[in-house]
Amino acid sequence: MHSKLFFKCLFFLLIPNGLLQAQDNRLVDSLLNTIPTSYKDSIRIREIIRLANNYYLNNSDLTKELTKRILDESITANYKLGMADAYNLFGIIYLNNSKYDSALIELSKAKILYFELNNQLGIVNCYNNVALVYSDLGMYSDAIINYIQALKAIESFNNESLAAIININLGKLYIELNVYDEAEKCINKGLELTKKYNLKGQLEYIYNMLGDIACEKKNFSKAIEYYNLCFDECKRTNNILLLAGCYLSMGNISELKDDVIQAEKSYTRGLEIADEINVPSQKVRALNYLSYLYLKVHDNVKAKDYATKAYKISDEIDFKEGLKNASLNLSYINYSIGDYQRAYDNLMYSDTILSDISDNKIVFAISDLLTKIKNDQIEYSTQISLQRKKIRNLVLLVIVFFLITLIIGIVLIYRRKIRKSRMKENLLNRELTSKVMFLAKRNEVFSKVETMLSQNKNRFIPENQPLIQEVIDEIQSAQDQHVWKDFEYYFTSVHKDFYSKLYAQFPTLTVNERRLCALLRLNLTTKDISSITHQSMHSIDIARARLRKKLGLSNMKVSIYSFLATF
Repeated sequence: MHSKLFFKCLFFLLIPNGLLQAQDNRLVDSLLNTIPTSYKDSIRIREIIRLANNYYLNNSDLTKELTKRILDESITANYKLGMADAYNLFGIIYLNNSKYDSALIELSKAKILYFELNNQLGIVNCYNNVALVYSDLGMYSDAIINYIQALKAIESFNNESLAAIININLGKLYIELNVYDEAEKCINKGLELTKKYNLKGQLEYIYNMLGDIACEKKNFSKAIEYYNLCFDECKRTNNILLLAGCYLSMGNISELKDDVIQAEKSYTRGLEIADEINVPSQKVRALNYLSYLYLKVHDNVKAKDYATKAYKISDEIDFKEGLKNASLNLSYINYSIGDYQRAYDNLMYSDTILSDISDNKIVFAISDLLTKIKNDQIEYSTQISLQRKKIRNLVLLVIVFFLITLIIGIVLIYRRKIRKSRMKENLLNRELTSKVMFLAKRNEVFSKVETMLSQNKNRFIPENQPLIQEVIDEIQSAQDQHVWKDFEYYFTSVHKDFYSKLYAQFPTLTVNERRLCALLRLNLTTKDISSITHQSMHSIDIARARLRKKLGLSNMKVSIYSFLATF
């Protein structure tokens, strides 16, 4: 459950060192009294900025008060660079206290002023610090874009010392994405430049992250070596915040080596330091580490106490990593004491938070692409434009793919429906044709009977001949009436709209012509039609030719059946 510890490589618009190192939390007025009264407004403001830089790691409240004084005096003197620096400092203070929305607002104000002043150093500063905010929020694509912007801005004045810091922060981001080889390359590049230019306040961060990488690679001896170097640098620079993190990292290694007593000591010391300097996120990490450690040794009371405290603080500052780990610890604890419902609820909540964090991992592909663009030395504005275009194209491609899939699905469903409809229609047509052929055969039998009676009527005795004639007349009448009545019933049950559509387009057709159309729609032969209509085949051929003319079928390649099948 252990999460990696990360620290922010922040940098400021530093002016040459010469002021005393901060030792105690003095009052603001006492500190300001150390500045000579002969200094002009802008020089005095620069000195106050130097004071704020000395305190930002160890006393955020004092730094905030100094920054308020910087902003007030800069506004009074209309000193825009001082105003920009004040907004930047406010952004860093809010970032260190996990107030990310406020940090972005202040850094945005600073960036506007730096651009107005064309202050490249300030612009790089803002890009870097905004990237750190986005990185903390898990918005890695936005973090990468800001790092790339910072590196492009650095090229305009070739400042390798700032490039060192950006490389360090990119390495931190690669650690966040679990790409440790790339992280190690970036951080070692930052280490090389840091030593080359003797940069202040960076070595401890570098050693800490190299220790994290070694720890992830299970090289504990190397990790301890780096963490010890980090300890030394933190004590030398009085970096209390990172010192707390080192204790937590060393505790993590002790725990992995099953040295519970040493792990407890390291975690407890890290918690004490985080509490002293009032850094909530670091305090939450320490509490979660201790909770998990006590859980492993089956001290559920202490484990639950620390996890509950971690959850409460994380909820107050909206610290998702802390909420996730605290919820997971509470789930384990409740499960071990038999409270399965609460264990399940905690686990589900932890999973929800984890999903929120993990969803952002997919942007690693974007970071890789942007890094390649940077190495190709393409203009920054073109880089961003191309990247956004690719993203738009990707989104468009997904939409097009979805639409094509949807259309194909609809077409397949429609074709299946049409095929099913045609099969049903063909089945009904075959059934209808069978019934019509039955009518034709029946009519043919009636015709033969009528013919036989007519031919042999005179052979009957005179008294019966009138009766025979009545039978002949009845057969003729029945043929005309029943055949068409049955045919119309069967035909309209299959082709309900045939007559109405035909009449709508050809209203001048006679009843017999419409009946002929119906018979032709069934693709019956002339012989079959002759049997049904009781007409000669020659008469049917003449009627068919006349019908083609009425239907406007001058092209002999188009059959009447094909034409009528469209109705």
